[in-house]
Amino acid sequence: MWKHFLLLSIISYGSQAQNIIDDLQDNGPTEPSVSDGLGQFSEEVILKSRNRRILILTNQNKSLKQGDFISLFVNDQKIARAIVAKNRDTKVAIKIINTFSDSFDSYTKRGSDLVIVRGDDSAFTSQEKESLTSLEDSELFQSDLFGAEDESKKPSLQENHLITLAIGMHQSINLEKDKEFYLHGIASYALNAAGPFWIEGLYGFSNMQKFPANNISAHLHGVGARIKFNLNLPWHTYFMPYAGVHFAYILSPNTEEPPTSLPVTDPDVIQYNKEVDLITEGIKMQLAAGFTLHKRFVPGWFFTLNGGIDLIYVGVTIGF
Repeated sequence: MWKHFLLLSIISYGSQAQNIIDDLQDNGPTEPSVSDGLGQFSEEVILKSRNRRILILTNQNKSLKQGDFISLFVNDQKIARAIVAKNRDTKVAIKIINTFSDSFDSYTKRGSDLVIVRGDDSAFTSQEKESLTSLEDSELFQSDLFGAEDESKKPSLQENHLITLAIGMHQSINLEKDKEFYLHGIASYALNAAGPFWIEGLYGFSNMQKFPANNISAHLHGVGARIKFNLNLPWHTYFMPYAGVHFAYILSPNTEEPPTSLPVTDPDVIQYNKEVDLITEGIKMQLAAGFTLHKRFVPGWFFTLNGGIDLIYVGVTIGF
């Protein structure tokens, strides 16, 4: 009988000990979450530095002050940890210490809303705290982090990719080899290479009526490569001078080579040679130079105007 009592005592003691261990583990430091509601509120991104490590946010709730530890959330997903480096009126400048999302840049564009959890310093790792200590000892808190925001009347172009669809004019030749403009559909893609420098590739297409003969038509294809330099103008307008190369080539599916048995004086042979000569004349490589003007009308969407010695066109651009 006493053996059964001893066995039950051991099992009961082990169960209590395990519960105590579980309680200690559950009460340890935990990552903050939006559902915890720990100092939780929403603020908007006003500006992001070029190195993407300094953000200027609104402080409408007046809850943020210099030295605060914060975590940033979007759609219940933690995207970064940061420290409040400066506060002024209804704005704060924060220094990003660590990021947790590959979409951090897209989540922190100008005008984006971020959910902020304040007072989560217990969740910072020792390495992050050492980094914060070195920041406090540096000139970060003494520097004017709002200088860029004060100059934001000329807002920088936050997007890193620009896709444009446009309609315009491409200059080529007519039957008399005189210069003539043809309606040209254009698609282009531009990538932010570094700072204000962009690289762009484009393709265009025209249907050349009555070329290289009155009763047929040809297809004009244009391919270009450009290097652009972005200049920020007021009112979310961006001016990009560019230089590059543009290659135009013509294909005429209706031009058929006559039988080789025909003499060179045959009218069909003469007509064929004339058409080939016109097509060859229209194929050329030329310098591309001019400007592109983008005007944002809603976030991520732009009206686009291009004027250059290679192409003239207007269209719509999507940025992301």
